[in-house]
Amino acid sequence: MTFGEKIQTLRKEKGYSQEELAGLLEVSRQSVSNWERDNGLPEIEKIVSMSELFHVTMDYLLKDGTGTGQSDRPEAGFYVSRETASGFLAHQRRRRGKIGLAVGLLLGGTGLSSFDLSISTPLYTVLAVIGIGALIAAALAENPYRRLRKETLTFDPEVRKKLAADYAGIKTRCYLSTLAGTALILVGLIVLPTVVPNSAIPVGVGMILVGFGVFLCIYWSGVAGAYRRLLGRGGEN
Repeated sequence: MTFGEKIQTLRKEKGYSQEELAGLLEVSRQSVSNWERDNGLPEIEKIVSMSELFHVTMDYLLKDGTGTGQSDRPEAGFYVSRETASGFLAHQRRRRGKIGLAVGLLLGGTGLSSFDLSISTPLYTVLAVIGIGALIAAALAENPYRRLRKETLTFDPEVRKKLAADYAGIKTRCYLSTLAGTALILVGLIVLPTVVPNSAIPVGVGMILVGFGVFLCIYWSGVAGAYRRLLGRGGEN
């Protein structure tokens, strides 16, 4: 199938008229008509828009195929462009950062009560307010990437290759940071209270370590999970 035949087939499968597709792409109906008759190709931005609109790869659109078009079409799914993947990863970093900060402050702040200082209670109140505010912000923030959690994802080969390379470069850091966070939690909850029993200060220091450890675990496990989701290996979103 030619580029024009593919566009026409995909348009009809979606139930769009030429005028409707032209409106979605912000071009004239004549432009769509010319593309479908293979009288020229659209600019790259329009090809990207069509690949996302029809949930197919740019490779599929641009490479000629034979037959009815069913055998050479990629597996159905939500098409993820380079921009969409980058936006999703950035969104997950922000979201996990807020959640990790919130839980870390709420847990770590409790350790302040173990110190006999006049500012302990006011400071914990401030940290608790910041933590609760961060949780609320994370819960109310708009999530434009919900479909990435529910649908099969398709990529251009180069985009997937770049994502795999990026994940390989950051995977060790995610693992070590999560391991460090787990170690801090264990030290804070078990080691310090055991080594120095019957003392409030080790408990307070321990809870501060727990708060920091929880932040590391939530943030870095979320970063790794976002990459795994894009690469089809499961993970939280």
